[in-house]
Amino acid sequence: MSSEKKGILFIIAGMAVFCIQDIVIKSLANQISLTQILFFRAALGTILLTSLLWFSGKPIKFGSSYPLVAIFRGSSFFLGFTLFYISISKLPLAIATSLFFIHPIIITVISIFFLKISVGFHRIIAIIIGFMGTLLIVKPSFNNFDWYMLFPIATAFSYSIGMLLAKKNK
Repeated sequence: MSSEKKGILFIIAGMAVFCIQDIVIKSLANQISLTQILFFRAALGTILLTSLLWFSGKPIKFGSSYPLVAIFRGSSFFLGFTLFYISISKLPLAIATSLFFIHPIIITVISIFFLKISVGFHRIIAIIIGFMGTLLIVKPSFNNFDWYMLFPIATAFSYSIGMLLAKKNK
């Protein structure tokens, strides 16, 4: 199997796992503390990634060439996804997920200033269409505003910062 096909399969499998994870967290959020959910998610992720590295013969390193950036990214992800898990316990899953999916828009806008990347016309159109899709799903108004709707947006922002820091340090 070609590396492109393997990559596509890994992306599909990963997205399926994230979808299932969100459903499980939504269903468990009222019965188990968020701290326990976060701990078991992190432990399972560590076990899975370490196993993948082990079986693929790649070195397992728990260090970083940029420790302060790694600490900031880890803290940012922890805070962001804590807020996201709170939001999916309080909001419909479709709304929380839709609000989180504004992260490509945030990444693009921040990368203009942070990475000095020029954004072409086609990308701007894609951003506008993506934002319109988010608005169609969420249907924002002052009557149905919920403060928990800000949590997935904060998650999208923290995720975007983390992704840009990873790109900046390459």
